[in-house]
Amino acid sequence: MRQTGSIPSRREMVISWAVMAILAAAALGVFLKQRHYDPTILFPKQVHAPETVQGPIGSVVPSGLSEFMPPTMAPMNAPETFSPENLSDKINGKAELYLPAGFIGLTSQRFALKGDPKAWMEVYVYDMASLPQAFAVFSMQRRADATPADLTAFSYQTTNALFFVHGRYYVEIIASTASQDLIESMRSFGKRFVEDTPVARKELEALHLFPKDNLEETTISLFISDAFGFDGMKNVFTGRYRLDEQELTAFFTRTGSSEEASKLVEAYQDFLVTIGGDHVPLQTELKNAVLIKIFDTYELFFPIGPFVAGVHEAETRHGAERLAAMLSKSIAEFLE
Repeated sequence: MRQTGSIPSRREMVISWAVMAILAAAALGVFLKQRHYDPTILFPKQVHAPETVQGPIGSVVPSGLSEFMPPTMAPMNAPETFSPENLSDKINGKAELYLPAGFIGLTSQRFALKGDPKAWMEVYVYDMASLPQAFAVFSMQRRADATPADLTAFSYQTTNALFFVHGRYYVEIIASTASQDLIESMRSFGKRFVEDTPVARKELEALHLFPKDNLEETTISLFISDAFGFDGMKNVFTGRYRLDEQELTAFFTRTGSSEEASKLVEAYQDFLVTIGGDHVPLQTELKNAVLIKIFDTYELFFPIGPFVAGVHEAETRHGAERLAAMLSKSIAEFLE
C-alpha cells in the first residue's frame, strides 16, 4: 500500500537516478548492496523509547483476538504471533517496511462470518513500540481510496478494510470481499480493541505545529529517516496545503538544540547545491532562511529554535515564501 503523498516527485526521481549513476561507478560490492530498496529511507531503527503499558511487550493479545470480535464472527485459525526474526514469513516483501521502524511483534488471526465461510477477514495487530512509529507506518501506507473513520485520531476505511493507530499499535483489518456485515464487524472489533487495550495517552506535537488554514489534514505524514533523499533529515513531518491554486508541502523536524538546527540547515543546503540546486535571493524576513531553486521547483527552509522547517518543492517562490511565513508563525507560537 502506498500513501498518496509518498509518491516520488519528478525532482526526487531525477535525484534518485543521479545517485544510482554514481553508485554504478563504485566498486561492485557496493553496487550490489545499494541497488536493492533500502527501507531506512523512510523508516529508521527504533528512535523512540517504548511507551509504558500494562502487559508484556510484543504480546498485545496473548490469548488471541477473539475477545474483541462480535458474536457474528468465528475464528478460522488459531492466532499467529511473529517477532522481528520471522515477520517475513507472514508478510514477505513488506517486512522491510516494519522492521527498521521499531517493530516488536505481530499478532494476526482470520475470522469468518458465521454461516458464510467465504466472507472472512484477517486482523493484523503490529506493536510498533511508540505512537510516532505506529503513525509513520500508518501514514506512509495510507490508501488513495481512504475514507476517514471516527475510530481513533488516525483511522480510515476502504470498501473492504479498516486501518487505525491506537497508541503504539498499528492495526489492519482486511476482508475477502466488500460487505457491509464485514465492515460492521471490523468497526466492532476496532471499538473493542481501543476500549480494552491500554496504551500511554500521548499525542503528536505535529497536530499543533502545522498552520490550520488550507491544511489537508489527511496528508500529514512522518518520514522517520532520509526525508527528501537527504540522510540528515530524520523524523520529518510533512503536510500538504492548497494555496493560490497550487499544492504545497510544509515540513518540519525537531533537532536537539538551536545549534543543531542551524547545522542541519547548512548541511541540507550543501546537499541541494551538490545535486544541482542554485541559491535564489529571498524576498522574506524569515531569519536565516535559505531558498534553493532545483529542477524548476523551490525549496525554502530555515531554523527556528530547535526546529528546522520549510516548504518542499514549491512551484513558485511566492507560494514557498507565503507558506513558510505561516509555518514560522505557528512554530514560534508553539515555542512561546
